[in-house]
Amino acid sequence: MIADMFTSSFLSDMRRKALRKGVWYKALDALERGILSLTSRVIERVESAVLGVELVKIISKLAPPELARQTFHPTPGYKPSVP
Repeated sequence: MIADMFTSSFLSDMRRKALRKGVWYKALDALERGILSLTSRVIERVESAVLGVELVKIISKLAPPELARQTFHPTPGYKPSVP
């Protein structure tokens, strides 16, 4: 599930690779950079489906074009609840 996919080490690696490739500032706005950085520092494993979906959107911007074409889906049947 999402918890297995997004760990702090995975998110830190994505940030490091994006910085090396020079896409960190080009592909992401300040809010997206903040979400990814803060999540990798504060949370050991992402358990929230809503946060996981947002991270998928952010990470898809950092992926190479051939990987960005793949569609990532949250848990089947997941629908965010609106308070």
